[in-house]
Amino acid sequence: MNHNSFLGKGWSFPPQFERSNEVTHMVVDEEDIRQSLIILLSTSRGERFNRQYGCNLNDFLHEEINPTTLQLMEEQIQRSVLLYEPRIELINVKFDTTQEVSGVILINLEYQIRKLNVVSNLVYPYYLENR
Repeated sequence: MNHNSFLGKGWSFPPQFERSNEVTHMVVDEEDIRQSLIILLSTSRGERFNRQYGCNLNDFLHEEINPTTLQLMEEQIQRSVLLYEPRIELINVKFDTTQEVSGVILINLEYQIRKLNVVSNLVYPYYLENR
């Protein structure tokens, strides 16, 4: 593992501990960014120490999925990424609603890692029911 990563290093998600209560798995670089985005998308504001951190996608759990709702979700995602993930530039947010009947919308984030000038993506499953 590169201990001098300039993109960042963080706990794996979910964190894993040994009996000594020490974090045993750390992630770096692109994987740290990917896992940071998953945490951001799955967190509602007020859940963590920084009371403003989060994306609040749970606000849309019981909403009708239509173009207006998807636009509001996209704006929430863009705002949260802009505020809390400065290592990337969000290029595009797309929603795959083909599994909506099964209770899932796939959120595809396309982003550029600023320091590497590398484009990457993340597909995040958004469940329309509390799980």
